[in-house]
Amino acid sequence: MANTDNNKSDFLLTDENGKDIHVNLLGFADYEEKVYVLCAPYKSEEEEDAGAKKKRKPLRVIVLRLTYEEGEPKFSFVEDEDLCARVLDVYYDRLLDEGLGG
Repeated sequence: MANTDNNKSDFLLTDENGKDIHVNLLGFADYEEKVYVLCAPYKSEEEEDAGAKKKRKPLRVIVLRLTYEEGEPKFSFVEDEDLCARVLDVYYDRLLDEGLGG
C-alpha cells in the first residue's frame, strides 16, 4: 500500500513472520556502496496531533537494505544496531548539509 498525500509516503512492510508493519518513508542513505531505506512506524495526522500534547517519545527508525533480484527491488531489515547507527549518521549528515536539520 502506498499513499503520497501531503508529500508523505506510507506503505506496508511484511516481516519474515508475515506480520504487516505500517510505516512512513523518511528517506534514503548510501553507505559503503549500498542503499538503505529509512522508515518510521506510521502515525496518522490525528495521532501526531494528539502526540504533540503528550510528552514526545524518541523517533523509532526502521532501516532496510535495498537490493535487486532479477531486476526487482528487495528490502531486508537491518538488525545490526551499529550498522543502523552508521546509516542514520549518514542520513542526518546529508539532512544537515542540505539545510534541513533545523
